[in-house]
Amino acid sequence: MRPSIQQRRTLARPCALLYAAALWMNTHTAGADDAGTNHWAGSVSAGLGVAGGNTEDFQIGAAAETHRKYTVDEWKFGAGLTYGETTREEKNALGVNKDKTDVTTDLVTGFAQYNHLFTERFYVGARLDGLHDGTAELTYRLTLSPLAGYYFIKGDKTTLSGEAGPAFVLEKHYGKDATSFVALRLSERLEHKFNEAVKVWEQVDVFPQINQFEDYLVVADIGIQADLTKQLAWKTVFQDRYDNRPAAHTGKNDYNLLTSIVYKF
Repeated sequence: MRPSIQQRRTLARPCALLYAAALWMNTHTAGADDAGTNHWAGSVSAGLGVAGGNTEDFQIGAAAETHRKYTVDEWKFGAGLTYGETTREEKNALGVNKDKTDVTTDLVTGFAQYNHLFTERFYVGARLDGLHDGTAELTYRLTLSPLAGYYFIKGDKTTLSGEAGPAFVLEKHYGKDATSFVALRLSERLEHKFNEAVKVWEQVDVFPQINQFEDYLVVADIGIQADLTKQLAWKTVFQDRYDNRPAAHTGKNDYNLLTSIVYKF
């Protein structure tokens, strides 16, 4: 049984609240730091894909993120929504052609992260992630992760960081009770700017369950962004989620490719 529209709205509210909180902080704290401290920066993006032929494919996505780097503190917030469906003609028992629509993507995501730098490269912090994945029959997954991180490369054009720490996970699948467990979170992120207008990045997060290492989740994405104007950009992101022990009747791997237009602020 798929969630109703009202349930989807309910699941999306925490992500919207995360982003609203970030915008409030932007408005009320931007002038509180020294003149040399960076202000909040961020972006909102939206994309739409349609294809026709033997099947009709439709996909829409939207995302928002904001971040700020103080002298020794870093804040990051983000939220995203991706929905896709495929429609094709099938004959029913009476031999009449009828459209059949399958939902191929139903994702709502959100995160908040805080880092405190003890040196130029070493930091500790905490991260909260929220996820709803309708096609994987996942009502919600909340993950709280204290972390220790290190910038292996920290330059004007290239950054490479790694993070590790425990992850406290609370999740619920359709028709089942909520469960909780403790996992490890191992993460790395690489970002490179070719110039002021073009950048690429990739990030991989691995969550092995502590008492069952064969039960693990891998979340990965890779993307490219190119500026069109000072405030507009084009972005393409490939995302992959691999759950080694998924819910019954669902596959282990979910992936998504989305191209969108970005507005930067």
